[in-house]
Parts: sequence; structure tokens; C-alpha cells
Amino acid sequence: MRELGTSGVIKEIVFPLVLSALITWYMLYKAVTDIKRIKVFKRNGIKVPAKVMDYNMLKCGSGRTRYHKYSVTVECKPPNSEHEEMYFLSTTSGRAKRYKKLNETEVVFMSRDESIPVLAEELHLIRREIFAALLGGVTCGLFCALLLIAVADDFLGGVIRNFLHKLFF
Repeated sequence: MRELGTSGVIKEIVFPLVLSALITWYMLYKAVTDIKRIKVFKRNGIKVPAKVMDYNMLKCGSGRTRYHKYSVTVECKPPNSEHEEMYFLSTTSGRAKRYKKLNETEVVFMSRDESIPVLAEELHLIRREIFAALLGGVTCGLFCALLLIAVADDFLGGVIRNFLHKLFF
């Protein structure tokens, strides 16, 4: 067991613990808000049939980070009007490639008063964000727990470390 000074304790224990706790909190917060977004999307969404007028794929990014952005032009009748309007929608979901072949699709208005619809692919994009946020939050949470176990073992004089060493080696 080695002795750490005040700066060593801050640098090796407190800072990683606080940083991983903040990342854990943010990731789990992001996952919960995305789950709520999906519930609102399903509960309040008004599906409207739309005609696909145009489809474009753009390559975006700089350096090594490259991604595709898809622009879809749809024409549909909003829930609160009688005439059709044209909307220019964009997404980064890979499922948007299917609009190249489709002539008709459905768009979702989140309320009767909202003027801009959302593509159905956004729901799949939100689900992917939930998975990534939960994975990151759980990983950082496990790191926090392991760091706390290591600190507790250090205070106990290495009891856990000796037990695990005898158990596995």
C-alpha cells in the first residue's frame, strides 16, 4: 500500500470519481429523456400520409468523422389545414435510404398546432441514442463502483485484494 498526499488523492481518486459520476448522470439522464420523447412521440403523434417529392444524400463531416445526411422533400396536408404543403425534412438515420425508391410515406406531426412534421425514422434514431446512453451510463457507473471498492479496500488494508488473490491464484 502506498501513501498518497493531498494532491495525489485528488488526482487519482477524487477527480476520476467525480468525472465518471458526472458522465454517468448525464448518460442516464439522456436515456430517460429519450424514453420520454418516444412516449410523447407515440402518444401525441398524428400520422399523416405524404408523397415523397425529392431525395438527396449529402456527405458531411470533417477529417475522419464522416456521416451521411439525408434530405427528403415531402408534400402532405397538415392536420389543421385543407391544402397540401411542401416540407423539407432531414435526418441522419440510415433508414432514410429507402426514400430513394418510395413514392409515399407517413410523416408525424407532434401536435395539431405544430407546423413541422417529423420523419418516422427519427423514432429509430432516438432508440439508438437510448441504447448508446444506457451503455455509456452503465459503463461509467461500473467504473465508479470499482473505484469506490478499490478505495474501501485500501482503507481496510487490502482485505478484498488478499481474498481475491487467494481465490483466483
